[in-house]
Order: sequence, then C-alpha cells, then structure tokens
Amino acid sequence: MKLNYRMQALFASAIQLGVLLSLAMLLVVGPIYAEGETTPSQTGSFTEETLFSDPTGDTTDGPTDGPTDGPTDAPTTPPTAPPKIGYIIANSLNVRETPSTTGKVVDYYVYAEKVLILEEIGINGTPWGKTDKGWICLTYVDMSGKVPQPKPTEPKPTEPKPTTPKPTIPKPTEPKPTDPPSDSKLEDNPFKSSDFTKNGQFITCKKEKTVIGIDVSRWQEDIDWEKVKAAGIDYVMIRAGLRSTAKAGKLSTDAYVEKHYQGAKAAGLKVGFYFYSQAKTVAEAKEEARYLLNIVKGWDVDLPLACDWEYSKTTDRVYGLSRRRVTDCVKAFCDTIKAAGYDPMIYCARYIVAEKLYMEELADYALWYADYNSSYLRSEFRVDMWQYSCTGRVSGIKGNVDLNVIFLENSVFSKYFKD
Repeated sequence: MKLNYRMQALFASAIQLGVLLSLAMLLVVGPIYAEGETTPSQTGSFTEETLFSDPTGDTTDGPTDGPTDGPTDAPTTPPTAPPKIGYIIANSLNVRETPSTTGKVVDYYVYAEKVLILEEIGINGTPWGKTDKGWICLTYVDMSGKVPQPKPTEPKPTEPKPTTPKPTIPKPTEPKPTDPPSDSKLEDNPFKSSDFTKNGQFITCKKEKTVIGIDVSRWQEDIDWEKVKAAGIDYVMIRAGLRSTAKAGKLSTDAYVEKHYQGAKAAGLKVGFYFYSQAKTVAEAKEEARYLLNIVKGWDVDLPLACDWEYSKTTDRVYGLSRRRVTDCVKAFCDTIKAAGYDPMIYCARYIVAEKLYMEELADYALWYADYNSSYLRSEFRVDMWQYSCTGRVSGIKGNVDLNVIFLENSVFSKYFKD
C-alpha cells in the first residue's frame, strides 16, 4: 500500500512538473509568435496570397486583375509624320505667307535648293507644302528625294555662211548695202538693271518708251474699268478660254471673257486675248487656236492673240513632253492665228523658255515673258512684253492682278500705240 501511494505521488508530481514546463514555454514563445515571426519548420498549405505577399505590403510582383501604372504597348500620343525632303525644280519659286497664289510673297527658293516639307495640303486641286520659310506650291518641287541635275544648255543651231569665190580681177570698192534686220533671228536683251525705274508698283524703262497694262481672267470678277483706266492702265490681255489639265483636255470659254471685254472697251482700254494651252499634239494646238478665233469673232481686237502653254507636275496631260513637241505645238498655234489675220504672241515663263522651247524657231512671233521677283528684265532675249508681277494692286480690282509692261521699240506693239 505504501508503494502504491508513493507511485501515485510521484506520478502526480510529474504531471505538475509537465504543466509548469508548458506554462514556461508559453511565456517564452508566445510573444514571438504574436509579433509575426515564423520558424523554418513552419508547415501548412501555400495559397496565392501567401506566395506573393510581402511584409512591406508591396504586391507589384504578384498577379493582378486590375490596371497597372506600368508601360503598355499602346502609344500615349499619336506618332508625328517626319518632314519630307524635296528639291526645287523651278528657276525661282515664291514662298508665300499663306497657301495661295494671292498670298503675300515673303521669300523664294532657287533651282535645286533642298527644302523640308513640314505639312502638305491641297487647295482647288493644287498641292501646297509648308516649309520653315512659309508655303510653296509643290507643283515645282521634286519629292522623289533625288537632287536635280544641272540643266543642260543646248547649243543654238548655226547656219553655214555661204562662201563666194574671190574675184580674180580687182573691182572698184563700193559701199555695200546693209540688209534690214531679219525677223527670224533673236535679238539679245538690250537692257541692264539701271535702265529700269519703279514708280510705286509700276515698272517702266528709261531707255525706251513703255506702256503699262494688266491681264485678267475669271479670277478677277467684278472690275470697275473706269477706275482701272484712271489708275494709269492703258491695255489689258483677257483670258478667252482654256483646255483642261485633265487627261480628257476639254476646251472651255472663260466665264468672264465677254464681260471683261465689254467693260475694258467701254473704258477706252486696248484689248488683246490669250488662251491657256494644254496641247500635246499639233492637231490639238490648231484646235485651240481655232477655238480662240471663234470666241473673239466679230470683236474689236486691238492687240495680239497669245498662246499660253504651261505645264504642271500635278497633271500628266502635258508634263514630260519633249522640247521638240512643245515647240511644234506652240508654232502650230501661232501659225493658225497668223493665217486668220491676227498678230500671234507667245506667253511663257522663264522655266518654259529654258526647258521647253527652241526660241530661235519662234523668233517671228511677239514674246510675252513672265519673270517675277526682279526689278529688271532677266531675259536672255529682247521681249515685247514683260509680266513682272502676279501680286499687283490696281484701283477698281479686288485682290491681286498681273502687271505688265510693253516695250515699243522694234516691237509689234509699236503700231498699236502711236502718238
């Protein structure tokens, strides 16, 4: 009985010791677990939350169903088109303040000059481009990226001089008669810069008598011709008709030709006409000349009838025609006008003379020469009329108008302007 009693007492003591040890362990370990510490032996199943959690609270490395602030593949702003490179293919190209032929001229580019096109727009079928200087017409800009080659100069055809055998018997010397100047040969430009003077916007020549005039079309609608006459204008060249630049090349009459004719004649101005040509064959050139003759039939025409042949890269109707073909077309037009009893005249800009016409073959016809941005005539040849501005201002006309000056000496115009 004593043994059993002692064993029972020992057993009870062991239980009490175990309880005390357990309490001691709780007192030591409990605060550690309460602070979030873990032990290497911690076990249990891992969840998505525990796998990507971070004590700092940052969960950027974990999966998320919501949007993030990180970069995406979509651009935040639309891409900007890079500037295009072009080269000027006109001898001189105006830079304007606005994309319009009536815009103020603020600068100019020269042939083969490189330009950066920052913006492109189209106005009434004409392409315009913005550069660091202003707006230019892209018709005269090569956008292929190739630098234009220097323009080749074509030698003038020379005629062999007839040779005469030397006389074997001396003859008395007599004064040789001088031959009159031939109309079939071009005369050199007799003027230098100091020969011209500018009164306001009108240019005149100090070396010989000149007459001031304008040219108009449907772009100048309602004109007070009495005010035009009072402003010092003596004549006007009126656009009578045109051929379309489209492939079909339809012929049409200028909508204001008769109104301009009646008003100018009533105000006492001398009147001539021109036709905007897009002829690419001799047959088409003759057709245009007959069309012009039909328009002015029965009218009192004071001045020549002119062929205004032009080309533009914006249309492929006549662009790229050879110099030979263009010369033949212009000559056929003028021959048809002359055969009808009128004086023919050729209107051409500097680039047309330089690139598209054999001028020696056209020397029989009056020459109306267009060259802007200069206070003096820069033509290689003597001309009959010079269009020196497309931004003129004349009382009685709203907006811009072309200004011209006629040279009367050795000119077809001398018979029209007699004192």
